[in-house]
Amino acid sequence: MVLHLLPGALITAFYALLAPVVRSLGFPSLMAIFLSILFVLVPFELGYLLYRSRRKNGDLSLRNVVLYREHTPTI
Repeated sequence: MVLHLLPGALITAFYALLAPVVRSLGFPSLMAIFLSILFVLVPFELGYLLYRSRRKNGDLSLRNVVLYREHTPTI
């Protein structure tokens, strides 16, 4: 449950801190959400996958934790 709720909580906290700054610079507050995704969500998710990879096999490779890499057949 933590892996489901923690990214949202981190994005919300970052957005709450960043939205007033972004608005004062003249950008819409949606820009703060995009920046939250870029600087919080993506590093958190990739970092967790790399952490699991290192814990499982001792190396930093996403091949060990991202399974089901088969191509989707085209119609």
